[in-house]
Amino acid sequence: MIKTDKMNRIIILILISISMNLSAQNTNYLKWLDRAEYPFENNYFELSIGKIHYIDEGKGEPIVMVHGNPGWSFEFRNIVKELSKTHRCIAPDHIGFGLSNKPYDWDFLPKSHAQNFELFMDSLNLDNITLVVNDWGGPIGLSYALKHPEKIKKISREVTELLNQGVNFYSEAPRYYYIQLADLKIEMISKATEDARIRAEKIAAYSNGELGALQSAKMDVFQITGQNSTENYSWGGTFNTSSRDKTASITMKLVYKVK
Repeated sequence: MIKTDKMNRIIILILISISMNLSAQNTNYLKWLDRAEYPFENNYFELSIGKIHYIDEGKGEPIVMVHGNPGWSFEFRNIVKELSKTHRCIAPDHIGFGLSNKPYDWDFLPKSHAQNFELFMDSLNLDNITLVVNDWGGPIGLSYALKHPEKIKKISREVTELLNQGVNFYSEAPRYYYIQLADLKIEMISKATEDARIRAEKIAAYSNGELGALQSAKMDVFQITGQNSTENYSWGGTFNTSSRDKTASITMKLVYKVK
């Protein structure tokens, strides 16, 4: 019994010691951070699995920076210091990185990070976003851009090492694609064929004839152009990717017998 009591007392003391150390760590976890290098206010967005820490500095059109692995918003500190003079600069830390919470029972997959990032972005309700992505921040950030193209103004890919060397990066305008193109073609072919048949019947009737059997049917030109644009139509077919709003047109060639 004496040995058991001593063992119990030792275990209790150890557990209390660990608990005290963890509490101290939670209180002082920012003491290691160099505030001269990272002089930003800490902001947090709460998820069911923990809190996302993020920088939100400056005013103007938003620039959102998505770090890679390993990394955190610290890698964007010099960019934020400069660009926050003219823009609103936002840089979150993914869950498990930087100053965000680090749950031990989460999967940490890019897909899950992308879902977190979308919730975070929805909470900010931003428009005209310039999105800067690095490393696996690419699929995380671009997943949001693909779902919300109307909110994205520019997309830039950056490499931290080159930025540290003072290399300038330039972004290109995003491309917009219609992801249900196959279904759209089938629908348009059906409507264009029906329209061509009605026209042929009227032509035959006005000529004192009667429309006979269909001899052949062929799709000629399928084109997608910017809506309300002055873009020229091409007989070879065009495919606009620069406009969010588009106009699709199709030409069908049908040959009928006339009775």
